[in-house]
Amino acid sequence: MVGVMVGVGVIVMVGVMVGVMVGVMVMIGVIVGVMVGVIVGVMVGVIVGVMVGVMVGVTVGVMVGVMVGVMVGVMVGVMVGVMVGIHVDVLDFLDVTWSIESL
Repeated sequence: MVGVMVGVGVIVMVGVMVGVMVGVMVMIGVIVGVMVGVIVGVMVGVIVGVMVGVMVGVTVGVMVGVMVGVMVGVMVGVMVGVMVGIHVDVLDFLDVTWSIESL
């Protein structure tokens, strides 16, 4: 009877040790899995954030560039048109006065 009880106790102890080891391994696996998941999630989030930021920046930059370009073009066009108009008027006025003086 004593031998049976000792054998059962040894088996129970071995079972407990195996169970504890498995539980520890499961805990370690869960911790490692959570860490890896967090790292991968952060990396994916950073990559997606950078891509979205670049896209938004490019879009806003293009829009601002087009607006500024149109404004500058309109200003330059108006200035050139005014200068040409003044120049033509002055030339016409000089031609008229010159022809009156020549008469």
